[in-house]
Amino acid sequence: MTDKTTDKMTDKMTDKNKERVKLVLKYLGQNDSISNKEAQSLLGISEATARRFLNSLVKENLLVAVGEYKARKYIKK
Repeated sequence: MTDKTTDKMTDKMTDKNKERVKLVLKYLGQNDSISNKEAQSLLGISEATARRFLNSLVKENLLVAVGEYKARKYIKK
């Protein structure tokens, strides 16, 4: 992924979400995938917020959701 893609996408986000995206992408640089539980503890957010946030990254084509429901993991596109 290029910096331009990230910049274009983050232009639409709040500063809080920009920081969250950076943290998730940094985490995915060191790990193969991230789960909802891992995102909750990494970002200090609730399960529902983590789910919405991760799904928004899927819609922005930054992540791909793999698996179903509780077993779902998110990987870098």
